[in-house]
Amino acid sequence: IELREAGKFSQAIELLKDGISQFSRDVDMLALLSHCHILEDDLEEATLQLDKAKSLDPDNASVNWNKVRLLLRKKDITKALALARHTNERFPNDIEGMGVFGSCLRANNNIEESLVYLNKAVELNPNYAEAFINRGLIHLSKENKIEALLDLESAYELKPYMKQIWNFVINLKIEFKQFPEAIQLLTVMTKSDPTNEKNF
Repeated sequence: IELREAGKFSQAIELLKDGISQFSRDVDMLALLSHCHILEDDLEEATLQLDKAKSLDPDNASVNWNKVRLLLRKKDITKALALARHTNERFPNDIEGMGVFGSCLRANNNIEESLVYLNKAVELNPNYAEAFINRGLIHLSKENKIEALLDLESAYELKPYMKQIWNFVINLKIEFKQFPEAIQLLTVMTKSDPTNEKNF
């Protein structure tokens, strides 16, 4: 889990594979492995591991949340929302699930309901970067740019390897004339991935 949260997905996968070779029926490890493969964009392997986990425990919360994540990656947002709503009904106090459900609701343009779950997820887990990202994107879509920057900055500070939010943070900092911070982040970004230079 620590490796996954640090963005070291390949290392997490190797460690999990080693664990599963000894405990092949450990549903939590299989679910975590599938999530790491989703984060690596290896959807085929993620599906394989998720199917194994589901065959062992079809009602496991993590298995179902990862199925929702997989459906979102595949752009099947209607099916993702249906499963997320069903899973949330069964596990209403699952903090991870609140963020995933909120993400699904945002993808389906159910904005106000999405905010209810994202706000609760962040309140219960102030280190939930993905919930901050989704809430920040909602604020951005509603032109609440100060709130958007606060949320997206929080996500960046928690998980700086999540490069998909860098452009949003940089653009907002430029808009608010926070030029030194924007330049600093842009420098880090282009050193990490020189291909990003063409975006600015």
